[in-house]
Amino acid sequence: MMLGKAYHKKGDTKTALEMFEKAVELNKNSPFVFGTRAEIYLKMGLIDKAIEDAEKSITLNPNIGYTYKVLGDIYN
Repeated sequence: MMLGKAYHKKGDTKTALEMFEKAVELNKNSPFVFGTRAEIYLKMGLIDKAIEDAEKSITLNPNIGYTYKVLGDIYN
């Protein structure tokens, strides 16, 4: 996940997405992984996937404000 965040911060969304897809495979219950992947999907213009991941993140833990920001960005 940390490597994916580094690529995401650098602006390499394609590689970041690859890293987060692997992270989801390893940890299907991490709201942080789904929330960050939602943001990456949004930056790639994959709105439906971004919504799906943001909602999954909120389902896993509704107390993470970052995911609500991402969801707000999607609908903005």
